Amino acid sequence: TNTPQALPTGWVEADGATVSDAQSVYNGQVLPDLNGGEFIRGAGTSGGTGGSDTMAHTHGVTTNVAVGNHIALTVNGHTNHTALTLNTDQHNHSFSDTSDNPSAIM
Repeated sequence: TNTPQALPTGWVEADGATVSDAQSVYNGQVLPDLNGGEFIRGAGTSGGTGGSDTMAHTHGVTTNVAVGNHIALTVNGHTNHTALTLNTDQHNHSFSDTSDNPSAIM
């Protein structure tokens, strides 16, 4: 079993509780609650977020000719998708997508 050890004297768990210690300068202050999926990391300054709110990236697409009027699309090894094409002379298509929707091009 993993029985938690008692916290050392003067330490408190960051569980969202209010400090109740008349001898502490933090008496009455609410502690942060790190039990809800928060992750602590070092920072050069207080209040930093450690990343970007948005992330730009690209996916390569490979087309494979299949039987009939369809082509199979492989997006960097993810699930294959099919798209209806017309029977015409060989030619190429290109596309770009800047939306946040993961299936915007499918």
